[in-house]
Amino acid sequence: HCPLLPNPSFCMYICISICICKDSGLIQTRGKNREYMDLIIADAIIQFYRDMCAHHNVHDHSIQITKVEEIIASKCYRPAVKQFHDSKIKFLLQHRVLCHQHKSCFITKRLNAFF
Repeated sequence: HCPLLPNPSFCMYICISICICKDSGLIQTRGKNREYMDLIIADAIIQFYRDMCAHHNVHDHSIQITKVEEIIASKCYRPAVKQFHDSKIKFLLQHRVLCHQHKSCFITKRLNAFF
């Protein structure tokens, strides 16, 4: 069972401390911390494993998680997490093109994909 926040509309900032065991069997005990933003700690750990396997070419069986903790926003250092700290953040509409089944064959007006 994974603990949820009382109000799941707000994200937690989660810091994961790790050790990486390489193929030679030696454990690198560098203090490596990763930050993720999610509603549930388990989902943040899934993000962590996918990130490490994709970007750092590390297998999941060679990663040891030493500590998982929730941190406050002012303690975050990762730019991918810090960019969402702005309370007035805006997400602009993307370039939208209708899919084939929703397009009509003959129209009297030119399409507008930018809004």
